[in-house]
Amino acid sequence: KGEQQCGVGIVFQVAGDKGLYIKEMSEEGAAAECGILKVGDCLMTIDGEKVYGNSAQDISRRIKGPLGSPVAVKFRRNIVHKDGRCEYMMVAPVLTRGATAELPQPAGIGVVFKVGHDAGMYVKAMSPDGAAAMSEQIMLNDLLIAVNGKDVYRKPVTQVTPMLVGSFGSTVGLTFVRLADGKETQYKVKLVRGKRATFHDTGTDHDAHKSEEHMITVAVPAGLGPRDVLHCEDEHGNTKKVLVPEGAKEGTLLRVPVDPASSSSGQSDPRILRQMLNDLEEV
Repeated sequence: KGEQQCGVGIVFQVAGDKGLYIKEMSEEGAAAECGILKVGDCLMTIDGEKVYGNSAQDISRRIKGPLGSPVAVKFRRNIVHKDGRCEYMMVAPVLTRGATAELPQPAGIGVVFKVGHDAGMYVKAMSPDGAAAMSEQIMLNDLLIAVNGKDVYRKPVTQVTPMLVGSFGSTVGLTFVRLADGKETQYKVKLVRGKRATFHDTGTDHDAHKSEEHMITVAVPAGLGPRDVLHCEDEHGNTKKVLVPEGAKEGTLLRVPVDPASSSSGQSDPRILRQMLNDLEEV
């Protein structure tokens, strides 16, 4: 009998752009437990390898693995603001395969990193009760250059993050560079892992994507391109006009906030695409 293969508790849906988007998450799965993934996020990479546009069967095979093993995933989140502006951000957690209730929890150091223009990983935020903040040595905007003596400068975040996460109570040695008054100072710190997850995000975090109330999912229809106006309407007749974001193409899913006070006096705009989505097995 082979080793048990497990996923991370996500049900994906395939959109017209061939991307796989999160449709729902199991409450006890690793994806929901990490706390940073949302319905509508689009899967981009698995363990550092691009999978956007790959078949559902290929992605299912890649994302599944032995019970308790880690998998680094990166998702793109398309954000539509109430004023119609569109942006995107990336979220890249490291998840533990299998139901979290059955597993010893992996631990991180309580840091959120951002990727700079030089492709380096800089400290963006720290959890107040995390190992990094409690060390009183690490500061915001410090540049991570090594983990346990291994050079990680300009390495893909999906390769670095698994090095930061480990068993609860284990230690990890980090080397940072701090720029102050035009001078670079290098220092080392040893931390005891005690936070459940360490993750990375890029882009701008806005309040618009924090509330799921009155949000609808729409797909970019054929014939529309970046900066074209897309007319959206929910099942209650609430409407919204937004600009198609740069990089979007036919079938790209957008999460759009609609004004519950608005009403549609006529029929829906014919350009609205009611994309039929194919449910996949939970992975």
